[in-house]
Amino acid sequence: MIRHTQQFKKFHIVISGFLQNEGKPNGMIRLWSDLYKEHACHDTLVMMKTWNDNMDSLAEFIWRMAEENAIIKVYGYSWGGAAAIKLAKSLGKRGLKISAMVLSDAVYRHSYWLGNWRAFVRCFKITIPTNVDFGIQCKNGLTAITGGTTDLTVVYQ
Repeated sequence: MIRHTQQFKKFHIVISGFLQNEGKPNGMIRLWSDLYKEHACHDTLVMMKTWNDNMDSLAEFIWRMAEENAIIKVYGYSWGGAAAIKLAKSLGKRGLKISAMVLSDAVYRHSYWLGNWRAFVRCFKITIPTNVDFGIQCKNGLTAITGGTTDLTVVYQ
């Protein structure tokens, strides 16, 4: 394994939804911009990704660049929520935890395109992986919190 000399203590990963990208103004770009202004520095990496980026590759990058006990926070919207779940699973395989995950109007997305019909059936739900310490899902005005705390300050620190 090759570790880089520049490592980070904190990661903020913003994942945009379907039909969103860096070229269009949207809420996820604004969130990324606000997080970047507030947190980006020599030991904190703030990244903007799209829902169809390779989450396994991103997990490998984070694993190589993270200091021991790094704080990782992930924010996903729409199909970016499904990508956030995939990222969490990939990080879990590498022994990394996510301290906070915020999903807004997350859409279920199957790993194979023929399985995507399941997004329209209510019995298939997005399940936050066990390596996520604190998760919050907002959909249609309803909020679900998972993890060991209901203290929302863990998201904003």
